[in-house]
Amino acid sequence: MRVVIIGSGPAGVTAAETLRTEGFRDEIVLFSGEDSPPYAPAVLASFFEKGDEVIYWKGRDFCQRYDVTCRRAEWVDAVRPKDKMLITRKGEQVSYDKLIIATGSTLYAPIACHCTEPLEPGQQRFYNFKSMSAALQIQERIRRGEVNNAVVVGAGLHWYGDCPDIGRRRRCRNSG
Repeated sequence: MRVVIIGSGPAGVTAAETLRTEGFRDEIVLFSGEDSPPYAPAVLASFFEKGDEVIYWKGRDFCQRYDVTCRRAEWVDAVRPKDKMLITRKGEQVSYDKLIIATGSTLYAPIACHCTEPLEPGQQRFYNFKSMSAALQIQERIRRGEVNNAVVVGAGLHWYGDCPDIGRRRRCRNSG
């Protein structure tokens, strides 16, 4: 029997972990659109202060320890329940006996910018903080000294402790 889980956030990881701890010994395949080990998006703000180990709350080796086939950087574009099949963005068809969809959410933030400074090719002005890839982009821009100011909009409680850390290196304001 093959169980396929779409999504490697806390829900997907917990599903895989629970299957194993309850005695399931057959194949588990975990799909993630991101090219990183399973992590907890809710603590991404701590990434700047404490490093990346805090976000890999089950360990970077989760997939190996729980005998889970982790398919990183592989998006699932379609599910065909009648055929018990999913189709990846690369066009691969993957069969399953049981399917768990644990994809979480995707940020949609339409932002209008009336900025006067031109952008270099490939440069962005606005970043979300919902994924590891976005956090790595922000961290790299800070490391290169390209960020002089930051405004965190709608961050919730987890950012209140971390914005000052960025602020010690650059100016940061949390607008709550």
